[in-house]
Amino acid sequence: MSQTSHFSKSVMHLVLALIGLILVLLGSNTRFHLTNYPPDTLVTVNGYPITQSALRNAEKRIQSNSSDPMNPDDRELLLQRLIDDELMLQHAEDLDILTTDPGIRKLLVRSSIDSIIEDSRSIPISDEQLRTFYKDHKSVFQRPGRIRLKVASFSNPEMAQDAREIIKKEVPFELAIAETKTGELIDIPSSLLPEHVLRRYLGSELTAVALSLSENQISSPITFGEFTYLIYVLAKEPEQQLSFDDSRLQVTSEYRSRHRQNALTNALTHLSKHADIRVDQSFLYQLAEGSKKNDL
Repeated sequence: MSQTSHFSKSVMHLVLALIGLILVLLGSNTRFHLTNYPPDTLVTVNGYPITQSALRNAEKRIQSNSSDPMNPDDRELLLQRLIDDELMLQHAEDLDILTTDPGIRKLLVRSSIDSIIEDSRSIPISDEQLRTFYKDHKSVFQRPGRIRLKVASFSNPEMAQDAREIIKKEVPFELAIAETKTGELIDIPSSLLPEHVLRRYLGSELTAVALSLSENQISSPITFGEFTYLIYVLAKEPEQQLSFDDSRLQVTSEYRSRHRQNALTNALTHLSKHADIRVDQSFLYQLAEGSKKNDL
């Protein structure tokens, strides 16, 4: 597993852990009918309202970059993120300015987060700590397996099979494709590529087929949608375990990254426990009902 992919998973685990903070709210029977709160208030954080409108606007920002519909679990996560942002904002030093401005609020939240994790940046790390961390997390410090291949697409399976038979006669891949007149080479870097890069060029289905092939092996025709594909694996390099000395910089970076994540998680837990957070139970009921429908 690459460090990048592991870091992404670590961040996701942190985000998912923060969802659990909302469970402390479930004992509230609050319904917001008070005149000093907007009528669409969902949650109050130390008296500051988080509204349905704010949640809807956040949903729109996320949906603008995704084609997947927002489900109740996503909405619960998003609400928790809004609560966390408000906790961070209130933790920031009071600058006596209009915090309703989204840009200013974002800067204040960022400042608050930086102040929480600042100490972790200066803490010295001993060689023994790094070596112990490396031993306990060896799978993080691996060079992923890589593969070099060529791929061609065809308008029909028959042409792909004809090209495959030509290649089996030791005709170069490009020449065999050219002979079919309907085949087209897919533009892929000629270097050894890790799995996550292959997916960008081929998608998950073709990548899975490519990884299942041996070196110097050509696939059978693979039909997806309107096209049929041939995959020719030129070389494969297995996953390699990096030594501590070769990965010292990665080990140090990952160690500090996890320390910062723990500091932020602990701070949010502390702030949440000491905050006056009240939730509209009718909204939680809507989330619960939506989750049940998704499970059916």
